[in-house]
Amino acid sequence: MRRLLLAMLLLLLILFVAKETRGEAPPLKDLPSAPGPHVAKIKALGDGEWLLLGAPAPDPTWGPAPGRAYTNKMAYAPDLVGGFLFGEGVHGKSGEGPREGHYNDDVFFYDLMAHRYLCVYPGTDVEQFEVHRDDAGFLASPDGQHRPIAIAVHGYECSSYNPHTREFMAPLTGSPYSREIDARRRALVAEQPVDGRNGGGQHPFFYNVDTGRWTRRRAEAPGLRTSLADALIYVPSLKKSVLYQRRGDFWFFDHEKSQWEHVVADGGRPETVDGRPSAEGALCYDSRRDRLYVFNRDQASIPWAYDFRTNTFSDLKAKNQFYPPTNSYEQGRLSIGSTSSGVHYDTAADVVVMRMTVRQGSGDPRNLRGATKGLAIYDPTTNAWSEQPVALPPDLDIRGAWNSFYSPELNVHVYHIAGDSRTNGRVLLYRHKRKAT
Repeated sequence: MRRLLLAMLLLLLILFVAKETRGEAPPLKDLPSAPGPHVAKIKALGDGEWLLLGAPAPDPTWGPAPGRAYTNKMAYAPDLVGGFLFGEGVHGKSGEGPREGHYNDDVFFYDLMAHRYLCVYPGTDVEQFEVHRDDAGFLASPDGQHRPIAIAVHGYECSSYNPHTREFMAPLTGSPYSREIDARRRALVAEQPVDGRNGGGQHPFFYNVDTGRWTRRRAEAPGLRTSLADALIYVPSLKKSVLYQRRGDFWFFDHEKSQWEHVVADGGRPETVDGRPSAEGALCYDSRRDRLYVFNRDQASIPWAYDFRTNTFSDLKAKNQFYPPTNSYEQGRLSIGSTSSGVHYDTAADVVVMRMTVRQGSGDPRNLRGATKGLAIYDPTTNAWSEQPVALPPDLDIRGAWNSFYSPELNVHVYHIAGDSRTNGRVLLYRHKRKAT
């Protein structure tokens, strides 16, 4: 009888764990996918041409990915040929359809080769999730995973992908709107977790593509406090992830040592037009020059550059500046930064491509008027912005949040456009210049 009872308990545990993981093989392990029929169309794109792919195929279990406002970036995985879509979107909202009752802390992956969504994490089941404090002090589910339970109110640009370890990375930046989840956490865990709302960001969350498991690692980082609009990027030349914060602080994360290093760069710090520290950073990495380009909301001059070889941070004083840049809340200026724009370094054309918005009465010398939206091009060789933006396709419905990445493998800029927390996503592609043959 005792053996039968133990066997039944073991079976229940197995079934519970299967429910937690949906009993599926790691959804990204076998990527990249075989090229779908749309890939031939992508390869045929000419210079300056657009291609609307439309809605990606939904994940077979969890359906389409919801859109994310305040999330420029989809962390690009070159070995998988696609990007991670991460960030909550509408404050405190849960999903609909297959994700009904699951909080919008989900993580999806857009598979460019197959033009489909793959669900990495369906979001926290608000009523039924179970956690405990493990030996490391982190919240763990019964199967030992450290799932990303309401770790970020929006995605901004605070995620990255390391192709060497095949891991997606996202620090804890806080989600003050997940009230139901916070209440259940307090009820399930008697003691305050090590990371609470205002700390613990130095211990990142990782998703391993090969195992399909979420983990956290303790990391030393004296003085590091992550915040909502930090920007994170993986730098191949260092084999480290770099965190950029609003006051011009850089933190380098060593993946082998699980350790942060605070790097104080020589040079100045970006400021707004009225002298305040600029915020909500957007980054892209120039692999040819081994430097980061930094774009902030309200930044008086764009871009600034951080040079890894010399550890200097400087205003490039690019020609044809937009004046004055600001965020997407205000009318009358150029919208940049992590609220509205995506910036990508295009390896084929050796330029930076930035999505832009100019509203009525901008004062820009190019006289861009009337909610013009397009792509601005920065040429590092001439240190100048394009005189005119690249126009979007005519009659395109551009409403919704734009989440994006650049794929060097297919040489296209990928824009996922969807309403905030809505599953009406569609994908728009742009090629600036074909690779030389």
